[in-house]
Amino acid sequence: MATALAAIPQIASVNEESSGEGCLAHSGAAWKRVLQYRAALLLKPASILETHAGRGVGSNTYLQACPSAIVTACRVWERELLKQHELFDLIDIDPYGKPEAALEAAVSFAKKNALIFVTSGETHQARRGFSGHKKEAGHAAARWADSELRQSLEGIAGRPCVFAYHHPHMSRFILSHRTDLDAIWAGCPRALGWFKEEDLCA
Repeated sequence: MATALAAIPQIASVNEESSGEGCLAHSGAAWKRVLQYRAALLLKPASILETHAGRGVGSNTYLQACPSAIVTACRVWERELLKQHELFDLIDIDPYGKPEAALEAAVSFAKKNALIFVTSGETHQARRGFSGHKKEAGHAAARWADSELRQSLEGIAGRPCVFAYHHPHMSRFILSHRTDLDAIWAGCPRALGWFKEEDLCA
């Protein structure tokens, strides 16, 4: 993980976002930035759409890896997407909760071979819906996210999920028709935090 982080020129924002999550190797925030950086470095996208840009850390990460990219960073995606007329090479959807509405709206702006990042906070919420001890409920939520939630997002995007990782607070998916993207998530665990690989689907 240290090697992966070192590849990003300005990593302070990752360390800040990861505070309180323990070891960076198990930090969903840290891996999010690593995968963003790698995706932009590998794909060299001409255009990137962020539906939930927040403080702009993601946009800056993309531009560090690919300075020539044009990043459209939305703050109020429901209104701002209505103004879009172009198609994007890379789309990043990262709401605080459910991503389905934003994904459904944004997928029409994706090029055929676009890569789509989708973050869902539903994994955290789903834990409350499963009975048993906190960690037992968390393990059930991880299995749910890696099967039912994954399939739901694939159906909306019209693209397969080529990789996903899950943390007790969130899940992050990569959707694409491309089959040459393995370098983006190389070394990234599928289960982060106290989630375990055996919690997930095969």
